[in-house]
Amino acid sequence: MAGCGIFLYADEVVGAVDDPKRTLKYFSNPLYGFLKFFINCCAKFERLISMEEKKYNLPLQTLPSLEYFHHYQDLVELNEYLSLKGIKLKNTRIERYLDYFSLVLEKDADPWRVFKNSLAGPFESPLDWELYVLREVHELMWILRGLKCKEPLGGDEKLELMIGGSDFAALDKDSDSRNAQFELRIASYFLQYGCHVDLTTETDVIAFSKKAAFYIECKRIASSKQLRKRIRDAEAQLLKRMPKKRDGRNVFGCVAADVTKVAYKHNGLTFAVTGDHAKDTIQKDLKKVVSHLESNSDLGIKGGIFNYWFQIHIPSLVSHPASVSTRFSSFHRFKEHANRKEIKAAKIFCEIFESASLSSDKRETPPQELKRRTRFHIPAGAVYSFDDDVVCSVFKEKEIKKWPIETRLAVLEVGDDVHYFHVADLEMVLPEVRKAIHENRYEKLEEIALVMIAIMFAFRFPYE
Repeated sequence: MAGCGIFLYADEVVGAVDDPKRTLKYFSNPLYGFLKFFINCCAKFERLISMEEKKYNLPLQTLPSLEYFHHYQDLVELNEYLSLKGIKLKNTRIERYLDYFSLVLEKDADPWRVFKNSLAGPFESPLDWELYVLREVHELMWILRGLKCKEPLGGDEKLELMIGGSDFAALDKDSDSRNAQFELRIASYFLQYGCHVDLTTETDVIAFSKKAAFYIECKRIASSKQLRKRIRDAEAQLLKRMPKKRDGRNVFGCVAADVTKVAYKHNGLTFAVTGDHAKDTIQKDLKKVVSHLESNSDLGIKGGIFNYWFQIHIPSLVSHPASVSTRFSSFHRFKEHANRKEIKAAKIFCEIFESASLSSDKRETPPQELKRRTRFHIPAGAVYSFDDDVVCSVFKEKEIKKWPIETRLAVLEVGDDVHYFHVADLEMVLPEVRKAIHENRYEKLEEIALVMIAIMFAFRFPYE
């Protein structure tokens, strides 16, 4: 799990409702020319185009993945760990996550039956539920990984607080449980490295390496309006509580801020073309938040505070190859004019962070080879349709931005399979479509639509 700008929001696309006032015009044309175009187009379709017009190579391997059985297994293990601590899980969100994965493994997933208290949320399809559950469970799995390495002092109190709250962070009105969960998430980096961690003091997390003590104040920030004030609050708390030395170690302060809701107000999901695109997109948005803060404040000049650690925690739905991952994307802003002790401390801090971030789960399914498709077989009788108003405005009047991304654009019916395409699909391949139209000098709306559908189809199914 790792971690950029936004490409498309998955919760804006999934479950979108078409405008009932709009109609699609159908054309049943011979498709032998369509097939020929596919072969020529897909031979060149080695790079994927994003809305920012940065190109990403088409991945030829799947991403490492963890089976849902292992998610369930970790939840069972967390359940047992908490039960041994005397923490009761009856009617808590942890119990409901277990129930959900139990149903998933039985291929009988009915999230509406499990999460009865969350029916008012942004959930319109089983995929919505799946992604939001994974966001929560992946964070709990990350916390468990640290607890299995070393137990923190005061961890029981934090864990008991953590299991409360709503099923999903996007719906949580009581921030105490998620605040405790964020503190445990940060503590997990140090526990996985083998550091002693103290969660019992006024300071949220104190982590001890052999030569340094890191005092970390954790803040979950709900909006850009709160950003500067919350960072200032954390600075003031650290400066008040930090001693110069602790148990013979030099003390260094760090502000850890979860800025997910600052970057993504929906606090939900992101969509990306490739895994690298997801990483770049979230990291880009994270840096945007930091840049906004830097332009309105003076980070890094408070004595004793040597690092500002900004983090986004969000699931990504990736289309090529199709996969779901939760990313903890971090950006560290270390003190600019650091002394020698602070530079050494920064090296230790980075070593701890990277040791946890770069470690893989031994249970992961390794990447599998993928083969790029070079031919498409479209049988006789296939039918395509398109919204001539949208196609005309995009390619004749150059007005794609006025159409919402969930607007249905075209349909391709191949036998019993029906493929729906929306403006969101077109935005991902628009330069390629315009290039093909220009090179072939297409002018008729039917020809333009045919090329458009061909390229969108090729983009959606690039693998054999």
